[in-house]
Amino acid sequence: KGADISGVKATLKSEITTAGNVKDAVTASNPYITSLKSTMNSAIATAQNVYDTSSSAAEVGSAVTTLQSAESAFNTGMSPYNTFVTYIGTVTTGRDAETRTAPFFTTIKATLTSSIDLSIAAKDTISVASGITAAQSALQTAYTQFTTDKPAYDNLNTQITSTTSRLTTVNTRKGDTRFLMFPTATVQILTDANTTAQASRDNATTA
Repeated sequence: KGADISGVKATLKSEITTAGNVKDAVTASNPYITSLKSTMNSAIATAQNVYDTSSSAAEVGSAVTTLQSAESAFNTGMSPYNTFVTYIGTVTTGRDAETRTAPFFTTIKATLTSSIDLSIAAKDTISVASGITAAQSALQTAYTQFTTDKPAYDNLNTQITSTTSRLTTVNTRKGDTRFLMFPTATVQILTDANTTAQASRDNATTA
């Protein structure tokens, strides 16, 4: 029996070390994490007390199980926070990958940057899990809008490229006096539309 209690206590001691390492590996700090660490500290202290004072193998074994549950709860609590932090990085990378400098991109990137900044601030101040969920949801909405807006520019630019190429051919065959020529007025309408489109592409700030 003496060997039994000694072995179980060794297991508990090892688990206490593991729990401390799990807790200390989290270096970020905000009210939410502080609360998780406080709960873990209490669980570790309780387990340490059992280790120091108990002579019951069953009680020590139960303390091992309880501490393992506390570790699991700590990891579960950290999971949404870690996911949120990773997502902030993903969104930031997505924003930075867009290097075009047209006013349209400057504007939508500035809007997304504001959302990223709010998320970073939230990351440092959240105190409950629902705060993480809300902050990530807001950032996802902003990033979805960013990725949804970008094709508007691309689609217009594709159309301008196509039309400009077409005008290169058309302009050599425009006129009103010869057979199979493109009417001058019609060509001018297309030219004006292309010019307007180019102005929108180069100056517009919204999709």
